[in-house]
Order: sequence, then structure tokens, then C-alpha cells
Amino acid sequence: MGIHEALAAEIDALLEKHVGPLRRTVESMDREQDAHAKQIGYLLSKMGEQVAPPEDENSEGREIQAFDQPWLCAKCGARIGLYDEAQDILRIKYKAQILYIALGTGGFIKSPCRHCGEMNEVTHQD
Repeated sequence: MGIHEALAAEIDALLEKHVGPLRRTVESMDREQDAHAKQIGYLLSKMGEQVAPPEDENSEGREIQAFDQPWLCAKCGARIGLYDEAQDILRIKYKAQILYIALGTGGFIKSPCRHCGEMNEVTHQD
């Protein structure tokens, strides 16, 4: 074994010793976060009603608006996006989200769930 191979092996061993536990911790945290997101999505879907935001001292004379409605996966309940009914806007924010959109009357938005892969669809009717 040459000096390059020996150094590469030593570097790999050091990386696994120091970075490996961190990587495994982050992977575990990702799994926990996904599980929590599913639980929250399920609870939101079961609530089924809009909740008004809390009033503050500056809210006098201001019309109380309901929170945006979550767009939840039909299969696992994970949140795909938020729908603002007053402005007729669907907001989706995620790193690598895939959307299929047809605009206008009879149009649709389709998006696969990031958690379970189920294809979810919202249609637009005038």
C-alpha cells in the first residue's frame, strides 16, 4: 500500500470517527421531524375548522381573518402547502417541490407528498 492509500484510509477513519456520529444524529433528527410533521398534519386535518388569530391591543377596528387552510396529503396527512381563500393563493415552500399546474377554470395543481409519495390534486372551478 502506497503512502497515498495509507493517508486516504487514515482520513476516512478519522472522518467516520468524528463526522459519522454527527451524520447519524442528523439523520435521526430528520426522521423525528418527519414523524412530528405527520402527527401535526393528522391533527390539523382532524380539527377541520379555522381558528381566528389572537387579538392584540392594536386589533381594534381590524377585521379578524381566519388562518390559511393547510393543504394536506390525502394519504398520510403531511402538509403540502397553505391556501389563502381570501386571495385565492396556494403557497408551497420546499427545496425540491414538484408541481403540475393547469391554469384557469377546470385547472388543477398536482403535487406528490414528500413523505409518502401519494399524488395530491386540487382543482379550480369558477
